[in-house]
This record gives sequence, C-alpha cells and structure tokens, in this order.
Amino acid sequence: ITRELLVLGCDVLIASRSEDKLRTAADQLRADTECVGRLEWRSCNIRSEEAVVGAVQACLDAFGRLDCLVNNGGGQFISPAEALSAGGFKAVVETNLV
Repeated sequence: ITRELLVLGCDVLIASRSEDKLRTAADQLRADTECVGRLEWRSCNIRSEEAVVGAVQACLDAFGRLDCLVNNGGGQFISPAEALSAGGFKAVVETNLV
C-alpha cells in the first residue's frame, strides 16, 4: 500500500513499534526511483493513545494535513480461548478494538 501511494505521488507517514524495521522500509522505499511522494516514519505503539496522537501530529507537522489512514495494526495469540490469560485477552482487545 505504501509503495503504491508513493508511486502515485502521495505523501506517506509509516508507523510501527520497530524503529529498525521502519528505517529499513524507509530506506528501501526512498531508493525506489518510482516512488515520487514524500515519506516520513514514526515509531508508534497503537496501544498507547499518546503515541498515536504523536504520530498524527508528526504527519501534520511533516505534510500539513492527514487525508487518509490505513490501519494495519493488530494482534492475537495462537491459543484456545480458554487458555488465554486475562492479560493476553486485554492485550488483544487493546490492540484490535480500543
């Protein structure tokens, strides 16, 4: 999705918990000569409201506006429901629903 948006000339901010993965992805995308849009990245844990607000603000600071959000964050445990701990259940709900 990111590459196609950049090829179309869109400005894109990518976010993830892993700064290393973000740097690698950004480097690869910036090296792609078909990607003509501007690219920024920001470390962000979607379970933290403060981090999400910071990512939105980073987008506004970099590009002046936010036109579209593609949320690809989510998580789960490979486990029967009855074996999932209360903490694990809370983590899944906070990541996927809140």
